Amino acid sequence: MEQAKAKLKSGESVRLITGDIVPKHRQNSYGLTLTEEFEFLKEKGTKYGYFHAKRDGYDHAMLIDRMSLDELRKAKISVQNKIDEERDKEFKKRQEQDRLESISRWKKKQKDAKMERWGRITKRIESELTKENNSAGIYVIICYETYEIYIGSSRNLYKRKQQHLSGLKANRHNSYKLQEAYNNYGTSKIRFYNLGTGMLKILAEFYGEEKSKEIIKRDLKYHEQEFIDKYLPEFNIDFDTKGRGHFT
Repeated sequence: MEQAKAKLKSGESVRLITGDIVPKHRQNSYGLTLTEEFEFLKEKGTKYGYFHAKRDGYDHAMLIDRMSLDELRKAKISVQNKIDEERDKEFKKRQEQDRLESISRWKKKQKDAKMERWGRITKRIESELTKENNSAGIYVIICYETYEIYIGSSRNLYKRKQQHLSGLKANRHNSYKLQEAYNNYGTSKIRFYNLGTGMLKILAEFYGEEKSKEIIKRDLKYHEQEFIDKYLPEFNIDFDTKGRGHFT
């Protein structure tokens, strides 16, 4: 069999099982079955519409038993190309799955770290911001969907909260990251908390409201910077509190 195949490939005549010697250019269907192309299509061609009469019983225009050697060669190339395309497609699919799984693992790890950070921050929280919080202090905004945060300071915490909400509702907040979270998850996922006002109240009472203004501003910025440096809030655009113009 192997010798017959070699002769066919080299263009030599071969002796068939009938005893006849047939030149290559006059090969009958039996002679073609010795070719590499026929065996390839017999093994892998059915999926792509190439059938073998003796095995599959199909009376079809694409029966490989009826093909010439040139047609077999073209059919083999066509099938091989399709196999290669499918292999490439499957490889790219696995690559994409691996990429998405890697991203998912990374996001989970990042969220777990942010949740752990939030657990530490909650120990510093005095209360959720309400109308009663109209004094100076440090505040934190959190998105409970992503556990990303914003840290700021104000002479009037509740007023500052209303300014944030007004900017978010108008879709013009100075932090595009916080704005994006608000747009994606809504008001219910965005919460405001008071991180500290006690010492600042004492300062105001000791110096008086007007005289303590700069002292309170200085101390607020100092403590705000400490919180920012420690917790690295994602929603803050500027990590340096010096010279920020939105202190109110």
